[in-house]
Amino acid sequence: MNVLWFDVLGRTDVYWSVLATKALLGAVFVAVFLVIIVVNLWLADRIAPAIVAPSPEERALAGYRQLVGSRKWLARFVVGGVLPDARLCAVVHQRHGEVVRLCRQ
Repeated sequence: MNVLWFDVLGRTDVYWSVLATKALLGAVFVAVFLVIIVVNLWLADRIAPAIVAPSPEERALAGYRQLVGSRKWLARFVVGGVLPDARLCAVVHQRHGEVVRLCRQ
């Protein structure tokens, strides 16, 4: 709709420059935060102890560690990047003026 209004004014260049600026800013922030997350994960791997005392929690994680093995970075990106879309319970959707919760508490 906005592009039509800018077209009537003869200033579609303003519309496209604003849209491109928003897309560029979004891409820059995503890249910056992705670098921060990767550095944090790398640092956590570096300072994590190599041998952990046996506990019930460690026994529960043994199956996960065996499944993931050397692909732990791939598993982290799948869990951190793909699954949040499926598990966001605080998401609300606005339709026809009423707010509908997508996840029930």
